[in-house]
Amino acid sequence: MGFHSNCIRRLTATVSKFKTVPLFPASPTFKITCACYVTTRRLASAPLNVENIAIFSRERLNVEEYRRLIKDNKNNWEIALAALKDMLSVHGAAAAGSSAFNGAINACARGNQSTRAISLLREMKENGLSPSYVSYSTTLTACNRDKNWKSALRLLDEMESEGFAPVTATCNLVISACLAGNQREKALALFESMVDRGLKPDVHTFELVIGCLAKCGQWRMALKLLERMEMEEGLKPNIKIITTIIDALEKADHWQEALSLINTIEAHKLQPTVSTLNTIVRIAIRCSERQKVLDIVDTLDMRYNLAPSVVAYNAIFSACRDMGEWQVPLKLLKTMDEKGLKPNVGIITTVIEALSRDGQCEKAFDLLNSMKERGLEPNRLTYNATVLACVTGGQPDKAMEVLKLTSTKYDDATIYSYETLIRILEQEAMWSSLLGVLLLMRSKGLSPDTGALNAGIRACYHTRQWEQVLVHLKCLHSLEMALEDSSTKAALSSCALSGKWNESLPLLRSLKVFGTPAPSAARFSMVIDVLENAGLHQEAVGVMMEARSLGFYAKAWRARDEVDLHGCSAAEARAVLRCVLEDLRMGSTAPRFLTLVTGRGNKSKGAPVLTTVVSKFLSAYGLTAKNITGGGGCLLTKESLGAWLFSQKSLI
Repeated sequence: MGFHSNCIRRLTATVSKFKTVPLFPASPTFKITCACYVTTRRLASAPLNVENIAIFSRERLNVEEYRRLIKDNKNNWEIALAALKDMLSVHGAAAAGSSAFNGAINACARGNQSTRAISLLREMKENGLSPSYVSYSTTLTACNRDKNWKSALRLLDEMESEGFAPVTATCNLVISACLAGNQREKALALFESMVDRGLKPDVHTFELVIGCLAKCGQWRMALKLLERMEMEEGLKPNIKIITTIIDALEKADHWQEALSLINTIEAHKLQPTVSTLNTIVRIAIRCSERQKVLDIVDTLDMRYNLAPSVVAYNAIFSACRDMGEWQVPLKLLKTMDEKGLKPNVGIITTVIEALSRDGQCEKAFDLLNSMKERGLEPNRLTYNATVLACVTGGQPDKAMEVLKLTSTKYDDATIYSYETLIRILEQEAMWSSLLGVLLLMRSKGLSPDTGALNAGIRACYHTRQWEQVLVHLKCLHSLEMALEDSSTKAALSSCALSGKWNESLPLLRSLKVFGTPAPSAARFSMVIDVLENAGLHQEAVGVMMEARSLGFYAKAWRARDEVDLHGCSAAEARAVLRCVLEDLRMGSTAPRFLTLVTGRGNKSKGAPVLTTVVSKFLSAYGLTAKNITGGGGCLLTKESLGAWLFSQKSLI
């Protein structure tokens, strides 16, 4: 049955039924684990029955069984440490020996527990055991995995003081730990000191250091190290080193240098990864070497010992798309057909995405139609890319044709393409086409999302289809969707201009356009502006009264005989004045005089606004006001107010 942990887990439930007295000073859980371990070992040569399990579960583990338990739990540092602790209490450190400690340190290294690994190393010395080279190197591995660069540097010095000469692999661990801890200078200093230690850097050393330099943008130093690696050390660079330097050169816009370095891959007969192939193609396109891309594809097997495959082609197509290159991908599709390679949906989609970047509508549309002949079914991304190509190419009607091709079998994919087209049409202010897309969605039984419905509201407003806005608002309400801030003014204006303000008011409140449960001054201001500009003055007064009751516009009514209009828009000022006159008419207030503060318009971009607005408003109502000396307001005398009140017989 072996000593594997799955056997231990399998027997834990059975052994735990026996209420045995713990024989070890460990926890009951660990006691059961040890019991299961010895049980599974002894049952390998004994019948599996309840009697044998009961007998074996009461026996102690010997030294060898403890060591095996620690070794078998190299991926479970908690059990390994518990086993070592128990072993020391039962058999002592001398019997445990360095091998048991090394096994526990290895488990800690695998579990990224560098602090515990270092503690075990110290405990070895305290128990009179001498750490071996394996002890130090395993602890350094723990520091590397745990990014504990400080401890790694200290351990390296300690190794040398203990008489253990570090080897290249040891230095690599410390360099890697320093780099993982963003200590580039210390890593580079250790690399330079390797010669003084009599060590020769290997390929992995150069890979670490060159990667560090490339990440810092020091591509010149990286190139010098590459030259040193080949000329002085006689080492052959691997594909990761070459790719790292090429990436650094590309980021620094040194494309020609990167292109020349690509030849090194061929010279050393290295096999590029998919990522490397992508980089090679991208750089070739940047250098306007389109023919080189085609040559690379034709000679993948000879140049790079890389068999032509769909995966390799996909990397090339992706690079072309990222660079906005569409001519090469179209030629490569023909090449794939000639070589008997069948492109998948991903490749076709990538080519269409490349076409969309240049607005190649017809070519994208034809490629979409050709997928059926290839036995491929377009996915969400395919439709989306084709729609984008049509709109970018200035043919929204063609995009509608694409959407008509979509199958309701894939509702998510179809809706995504529709919504993409809606977003693009709104960006281009093609409002009529946008509404046409929404109608097409509904005809196919598809439900627009919040963004699409809000875009429809804005489109109806711009095309003066006021009543259609109400349809969209009702749809938002029924689907429990939110009215976006960018759609609020369009919705309010449409409701006001349609002549159905009172009808739409409950709907607007349910969509939290203004009022409770989340009132805001900005929303009330917007509503009042819309109503005033639409000529719905009484409705504007009603909203102003509501805002006033909620504590907004308090400054306007802060004094009995003064109205402060500072900060009000023209529409808000008119609404405030109507409220004031209504209060006077109803007898709510009876001031001896009334000062209307408008300010001097110092913060206005042009001429003062409110002074003119107030003057025209009072004139329209037959009120005569005296200007305040120095500007900034006017005064309504008791006589003027009395004459006006006498003439009023109806609501304003």
